[in-house]
Amino acid sequence: MPTIHFRMPDGTEHDCGACMRNLNLLGHAQIIELEIGSECGGHGICGGDRVRINNPRVRALLSEVTAEEQAHLGSAKIAEGWRLACQCYPNRDDLDVVAVVETAL
Repeated sequence: MPTIHFRMPDGTEHDCGACMRNLNLLGHAQIIELEIGSECGGHGICGGDRVRINNPRVRALLSEVTAEEQAHLGSAKIAEGWRLACQCYPNRDDLDVVAVVETAL
């Protein structure tokens, strides 16, 4: 089943159980009460909910990078697959996404 998987800094993995195109990655984490670093409630202000999407094919099926992501991450990190979970939406419901959560800032 298509889902959002979160790989935490300690190596544990958490499966959201769904992939919904109208819900950002932070929202998917919140479904399973998983803390991934957001301090501003998902408004793109804190930059704390950083995740890396390693698969380039999956990255191409996510929403466009926002101005908030550009400001917090910069071009180099974005090119490496880093996104802010609160700004990143799947473009389809049938994706299988692995989001690697960044270590605490």
